[in-house]
Amino acid sequence: MIFVFGFRSPYAWLADRLIEDCLPAGAAERISRLPLWEPDAAGLAALNDAGSPSLYRPMSRERQFYILQDIRRLSRHLGYAIKWPVDPPDIRWELPHRAWLAAERLGRGQEARRAIFAARWERGEPICDPATLASILRPMGLPGPAELDTAPGGSRDEAFAALRLANGKGVFGLPTFIVGKQRFWGVDRLAFALSEAGLPHRSVAERWVGEAGDDQARLCDPAWAAAAAAGGPA
Repeated sequence: MIFVFGFRSPYAWLADRLIEDCLPAGAAERISRLPLWEPDAAGLAALNDAGSPSLYRPMSRERQFYILQDIRRLSRHLGYAIKWPVDPPDIRWELPHRAWLAAERLGRGQEARRAIFAARWERGEPICDPATLASILRPMGLPGPAELDTAPGGSRDEAFAALRLANGKGVFGLPTFIVGKQRFWGVDRLAFALSEAGLPHRSVAERWVGEAGDDQARLCDPAWAAAAAAGGPA
């Protein structure tokens, strides 16, 4: 199973927390990660030239306001404290994702991903600011922004290879979970993706919908779904 994430997405942050909180370590380790972000103008041009155009589309103001409301509801329901960050108009998302790729190459991607997500969505920090990102990574002994060009995995070429891979898999929104040829878009599809991958899913389903968790947990079970479709017991 591939978890396509981006630090900009609050829904990807929720998915990352649910995987961390609800899955046993051995199961979580069977999930690989692939970063996706909105490139700057030069990056978009490079992707177009490579025949791998970005599938990301800007959001309307109305959708942005809806997401603000929705994430506040969901984070409160799940028990996660959130501090909404304020992004400048010229923000460049490449830097924190390159930093994660470098950490992943060192076998420390989980630590870096959790730290960067927490900085953005739990403390409201500007993770695309080089000084802020360095303050997150350097205490962990990981390459900071100044070292990324020479750090294994952190180069711009390697970062854009990850973007091309995500684009090639048809990823248009975050989070997306890929199991074989199946794509699952949205944090609300996490339990279904885990079930498709043969990974534990009940605790995620129960955490997601609370008291109605048994119903979604059963819906995520392929054997139960097949029996229900055939007219078997609900």
